[in-house]
Amino acid sequence: MKKVMTVLLIAVLILSLAGCGENMPHDINEQPTADDKPETDIADTEDADLGGTHEDSTPPYEDFEDFNNYYNGAYHIFNSMLVLVRSNNGNDDLSGIYDGKTGELISPGYFFFREGHGEDINFWLDNDFAVISTGDWDERKYGHIDKNGQIVVPLIYDRAGDFFDGLAQVALDGKYGFVNTSGEVVIPIIYDYAGWMEWGEVFCDGLATVAIDGKWGFIDRSGGVIIPLEFDGAQQFSEGLAAVQRDGYWGFVNTNGELVVDFEYARVNEFENGVSVVQKGSPHVTGYEWMSWKSGLINREGEVLLPVEYDLIHYSGDDLFSVFIGDRGPQIGKWGFADMSGEIVIPIKYDDARGFQNGLAMVGIGNALTGNVKWGYINTADEIIIPLEYGWGWPLNEDLICVSVGSNDNPTVKVYNRSGEEVLPLGAFSGYGKYLGDGVLWAGNDDNWGLINLDGEILLPFEYDSNSFFSTFRATFSEGMTFLIKNGKWGFATANGEIVIPPQYDRADSFRNGFAWVGTGEDSIGYKFGFINKTGEIVIPIKYSNAIYIGVENDIHYFWVQADGAWKIYEIS
Repeated sequence: MKKVMTVLLIAVLILSLAGCGENMPHDINEQPTADDKPETDIADTEDADLGGTHEDSTPPYEDFEDFNNYYNGAYHIFNSMLVLVRSNNGNDDLSGIYDGKTGELISPGYFFFREGHGEDINFWLDNDFAVISTGDWDERKYGHIDKNGQIVVPLIYDRAGDFFDGLAQVALDGKYGFVNTSGEVVIPIIYDYAGWMEWGEVFCDGLATVAIDGKWGFIDRSGGVIIPLEFDGAQQFSEGLAAVQRDGYWGFVNTNGELVVDFEYARVNEFENGVSVVQKGSPHVTGYEWMSWKSGLINREGEVLLPVEYDLIHYSGDDLFSVFIGDRGPQIGKWGFADMSGEIVIPIKYDDARGFQNGLAMVGIGNALTGNVKWGYINTADEIIIPLEYGWGWPLNEDLICVSVGSNDNPTVKVYNRSGEEVLPLGAFSGYGKYLGDGVLWAGNDDNWGLINLDGEILLPFEYDSNSFFSTFRATFSEGMTFLIKNGKWGFATANGEIVIPPQYDRADSFRNGFAWVGTGEDSIGYKFGFINKTGEIVIPIKYSNAIYIGVENDIHYFWVQADGAWKIYEIS
């Protein structure tokens, strides 16, 4: 069944419940499809409707009437069919949360702590709570809300962090403490520092770093002081050890507060895979004098694995460290690699180097200061896999690597696999490539792009538009389809180069659950939007000023569309 539910975003009286069922939506199958119209008549769908009109469809929802006050084109859809929208009333991040299936306003008028980051908002779903705030910017107060829109921690705090295992950090009048999911203060708000809340969980290895009056120590989740506040500085625990500072020098303690590594380093890094990069020198320096510090590696027992005599050391991937000797300012010198035991496994002989990834690292020889470097790839045994004779290199995917000669603006490209075997010869294409999967890549330059496979066969000729946003970010396979852009028009093709939907739209987005957002129009007059399916059939008319795919639940797909200030919620099953 395909039905449509109209939602008018104007203040009206709530109609009686009996009136809600009087006019059932029409069947969506009665509407014209792309096959019913010639390709050039897309705009004619403005006069079509997919079942019901504003007059004969279900009545408005009172809770949905403020949607236009929040919506300004920015929204985020949660996996649970909740929709967060941003304000259009002068407060850039004032938000509302709506039920994507009904349009019901669940949580009105709050500022969301990290609203701009979808991954952080989705974190809310995993932990059941979100940080919210209200008030003017300089007087804003923070608290927490649950998935049902109920306030669980009152909005009385100056700052608040996410919940982890039932505890969230809060700040009030410059002091920090912790509340539980009932909003009760369970660790007193008395600390000048209690972990950096924006970084996530502050109880690492069960302990949080805290400070009062310049002295640092550690507490557990009950608030008990486990390691006294007696240090000049402290970092969070990692692999059972935490860096602590005394008189400017750093050492490490274990979770019992026992000193494991003495106070002898000017700078340290947290332990990772049992190893820490440490630096020696005078900690009492000004300006760039710290650049004279020397670096080395230690293990968790404090034993020196790699002597503290190198100018730079950093983790390079694949359980190897890049080591450098030379002028660390412009980084003119020589590079090599050490393993986790501190052994130099690749001699310090390269003029430039990048990190290891999937067993290979890009290294260069030449003048790094002028940029006249020839690049290639080595493996962890220092065997040259790709000759050091190219202007640059970059991975296409986990197995394929592009190398180039010529100018950076329009290089000539060759493709190798990670065994050093040539996959595509030099000149197979010019410009840059974007691997799409299934042995296919988009390739091209500032002028033209085409679709080729790893046999060098041209699947789509080099005649498609080079749109930097398209080619760099959006050229991908989504549900077996990739974008095409030709003469400014968007369409879709399959992995074998079959054009399923010819370039005809002025706007388009990837397929999601079988539907793609498309639009027609131009900047001077505006655009109209709708949705097509993977055969090119228009399933929601291209006539709306806004069109949003919300998601699918119980085999019903939900869409929000807007025209003339009114919104509809379409359901397609």
